[in-house]
Amino acid sequence: MKKFFYILSLFAVCACTNKPANNGSSENATSEFSQTATDNCSEYMENLANGFAKAVMSGDLQKAMTYLDPNYVREQHDGFLEGRTNQFFLELLAGTIIGEDGSENFYVPSSLNEITSIDVSSTNCTETPSATFLIKLKDGRSFYLTIDTEEANTAEGVRPMFVGAVG
Repeated sequence: MKKFFYILSLFAVCACTNKPANNGSSENATSEFSQTATDNCSEYMENLANGFAKAVMSGDLQKAMTYLDPNYVREQHDGFLEGRTNQFFLELLAGTIIGEDGSENFYVPSSLNEITSIDVSSTNCTETPSATFLIKLKDGRSFYLTIDTEEANTAEGVRPMFVGAVG
């Protein structure tokens, strides 16, 4: 009888924690990609990268932060940069522009308005999943930026979330 009770309890717990499919809703950023993190890394990373790029380009930086590892946001945005959100994203979106002469120049946008588009170039599902973005600037220049992930504890479980440089 005890075994039956335990099994019945287990089914009840499973039924209570089962979440319905998203159906295109974007109530919160993590629901857009939470169902595929372990089952289908490439789909998960595509959704993560596209959601992040869309949020940044729409100017919704609070939503864009939900695609980042919460510990990284806490340490860098809240701590090191003392909540300076624009500076946080400008530094996160910095990259190397190759000049016409082949020289490499590190570039930090002075404003998010300098960026005309952020397109997902590729995603990678190796040991450290990442996404590479093509960032196009108003002055015609562009550069590729790769952002790695780290496993983060989210409401949906452990998921890869973007992290930038530290310091």
